[in-house]
Amino acid sequence: MKQVDESIVNSPLYGKSAEEILEHFKSYKFADDHGHPLELCKDFKELIAMAVQTPA
Repeated sequence: MKQVDESIVNSPLYGKSAEEILEHFKSYKFADDHGHPLELCKDFKELIAMAVQTPA
């Protein structure tokens, strides 16, 4: 039996695809000091891609 951390399961991001996570963060309208939206940041996109990968 595998234990599930309830805080993770209750996250609005749990089980979402990379595209759905990106859309979720777009709603916050985060931007850098130059006004560039977070969703255009390559590092952020890579972080999302790593987060949705299933461990081996």
